[in-house]
Amino acid sequence: MKRIVFGLSLSTAVAYLVGGVTARDLDGRYANSPLKPKVKIMEIPKETKAAVKPALWGAAAGAIALAIVGFNWGGWVTGGTAETIAKNRAAKATYASDQSRFIEKGGWATMPGSTEPDSAVARACAQTLGSEKAVDLRG
Repeated sequence: MKRIVFGLSLSTAVAYLVGGVTARDLDGRYANSPLKPKVKIMEIPKETKAAVKPALWGAAAGAIALAIVGFNWGGWVTGGTAETIAKNRAAKATYASDQSRFIEKGGWATMPGSTEPDSAVARACAQTLGSEKAVDLRG
């Protein structure tokens, strides 16, 4: 999305600047010197400029509005935010996995009459212990 917004704004700037371009010689003199024929490079009629300018401003405003809406309400995030979210989720999953192994090793997930711990019970217990409801019950 950043590339699209940058591309639109860059194309707007280039289109705006192209309207006033005149050719120069290598030594910096303007091309309308008496030694050169009077030719304007990329001459754009005034009618075209008048029709294109509002469209370009509208495209730029639309790109800005799209970016604002997308990042505020559309759920778009930057690369740094996405990495932070991924790291937090991975750490949380690792923590829950460690909790369930701890419960299994402690024997709290072994049902009466069974010799092996039940991993589903250990996961459910770990999730319950980590939930906000369990924190409220502990005081």
